[in-house]
Amino acid sequence: MGPASIWFPLAAKDAVLLQTTFFVCATYYELLRGSRCSALAMRHKALLLQLINERLNDPILGVSDGMVCAIALFGGTEASYPLLQSSSTKGEAY
Repeated sequence: MGPASIWFPLAAKDAVLLQTTFFVCATYYELLRGSRCSALAMRHKALLLQLINERLNDPILGVSDGMVCAIALFGGTEASYPLLQSSSTKGEAY
């Protein structure tokens, strides 16, 4: 019974956490390949940002533990892998 057997069922119950997991995995995969901003990683990022924006409009879900975790993971991933940002956004606030 590894760590994935504990956290993945929790992530699978929350769309924002699941999409965050997909984004983090896609970003890490790009890092391992030595490539930048694949269409897959950007798609997961766009879907994640859309879900986060939708949830922020909900007074209950917008402040849930899942949202806090998703935003922390998203921010940590974005800050940790700046080389994966496209050249048009690298170093710029967005």
